[in-house]
Amino acid sequence: MIRLKNLLNELNISKDDMEKLHNDGEVEVDGQKITFKSETEVNEAPPKMKNSKEVDNIIKTMAVVSGLQKGGMESRYGKDFLKAKRKALKAINDMLTYAKIGV
Repeated sequence: MIRLKNLLNELNISKDDMEKLHNDGEVEVDGQKITFKSETEVNEAPPKMKNSKEVDNIIKTMAVVSGLQKGGMESRYGKDFLKAKRKALKAINDMLTYAKIGV
């Protein structure tokens, strides 16, 4: 296999042949078979990030808080409890956001 640098010094490749080389991976020019092999492979998927301990603990806390309910009869305190629960969940969600971006 001839390296591309050496090949460019020896052969003239037309634009159509170059496109075919990149699409098909090989082309024949002046009786020589030219094979294109990329030295670096492109991985399209971004790397997956692991959650830190803080993020895992915040997620667990959010699950616990979201499952809480006030016991007893329905009263004004039940409405206050739900308001406080919503505020706490919003605060925990903000903590989770900042923990993930590392602020």
